[in-house]
Amino acid sequence: MRVLVVDDDARSLSLLSKMVMLLMGEVTTASGGMEALARLREHPFDLVITDQAMPGMTGDELARAAKSLRSGLPVIMVTGFGDMIEEGGMMPDGVDAVLSKPLHLGRMREALLHVVRSRSGPGEVRGDGCVR
Repeated sequence: MRVLVVDDDARSLSLLSKMVMLLMGEVTTASGGMEALARLREHPFDLVITDQAMPGMTGDELARAAKSLRSGLPVIMVTGFGDMIEEGGMMPDGVDAVLSKPLHLGRMREALLHVVRSRSGPGEVRGDGCVR
């Protein structure tokens, strides 16, 4: 899977990208919503993982815009308010899964499996913990 990871904070972007690389493989990064949309127009991605709070374009705004470019494109949103979103049952429009900060590798793996399974049937976790 080709994954686009979006975050305006360079340290968070680096950490998130490394986690996704461990679990999935190929990662492309963008430092904000507009850059992400440009990348989405240039390349076919299988998944977008985005921070929520970014200047210029929030994560849920990016999710809606990404789905308007490619219907069915899975989007995972990362936010410090993930627990409140999950408890309230109010998933933002265009978002398929929410991850709470601070990020944990196990929760990331669960979210990736969720979107993989919803796209193409049962996902598989290899013996090394990678999602396929």
